[in-house]
Amino acid sequence: MKKLSALILAFFVITFGGCTGNSDVKNTYDKTASVVSNRNSNIFISEDSDYIYYIDRYTSVKRLSKSDGALAQIFPSEGYVEGGISAFEAFNDKIYVLLHSGRLICVDKNGEQLEEYTFSPDDVIMGSMDANAFIYDNNLYFISGANAYKVKENPLELELRDYDVINRYTTPAGENFYKDNGKIFKTDGNSNQTLISADDMVVMNTVNFTDYYIFYQSYSEDLTQLNLYRIALDGSDKKLIKSIPLESYYGYVGYDNRYIYIATDAGLVKIDKETLKEVDLSDIQRLSSSRLFDAVLEVADGKLFQCVAETYYIDTVNGEKIYLQIP
Repeated sequence: MKKLSALILAFFVITFGGCTGNSDVKNTYDKTASVVSNRNSNIFISEDSDYIYYIDRYTSVKRLSKSDGALAQIFPSEGYVEGGISAFEAFNDKIYVLLHSGRLICVDKNGEQLEEYTFSPDDVIMGSMDANAFIYDNNLYFISGANAYKVKENPLELELRDYDVINRYTTPAGENFYKDNGKIFKTDGNSNQTLISADDMVVMNTVNFTDYYIFYQSYSEDLTQLNLYRIALDGSDKKLIKSIPLESYYGYVGYDNRYIYIATDAGLVKIDKETLKEVDLSDIQRLSSSRLFDAVLEVADGKLFQCVAETYYIDTVNGEKIYLQIP
């Protein structure tokens, strides 16, 4: 989800035999990794190069190591949060946790508390049940209802901003995209606008940006299908990835840095973001639609997470179901 760090780049240089220097084969992780934080449609999950972070049943934030699977609770330091957690996000090596009680807590990756901010009693975000976090132009925002709040540091505080910011995206290269009347536009520093996608009904909150591509969903004109597309950042090379009949669609398309995941009544569909080919899942334990519904397609690192009623993930490589419990 996050911008690739030097550590991740070094890992893939080693893993793929130094292929990142060859433009002809630079077509996997570096092209398909999400560059806009929290635009993999996750609410309960966030990640960086080392860890996957997740909200455990609204009461705590835990950390799962990508290297060895080690689990640790990073907020609160022990026990659980009375009143629950509204939203959170991993951003710039810090974890920001929004509480129902009206506090924003900032901790480091090991759980050490750095700063705290308390809302005024009349603030709209107090006790919000629909809050979420996202990144725009290298700034962290929390949204609730029709309000967007920009996180400011030193001291920690939230600044109420124009809600329209949630329909805007900035890539690391500084290219700005926004949605207007169901279409996607790109604008430069001189406010020159370029139409990227002319589809009339783009589902903007599920758009997934990478350094090379935009993945997005759009409803068909007769509202019978959801069409999943990939398009280049300049609007060229538009490809229809898959059309999904709404009657068999479970209402969620998830992304991680390599694949697209679609829940249908027939089970899981997993698609490579670069080749656009479906991955054969027939050799692993069947991922039934009921299990997919339970997991709600919170996706990170090839894993489908359930963090509400229980805490576990389903590995989409081998089909294994792993319960997340700290000894």
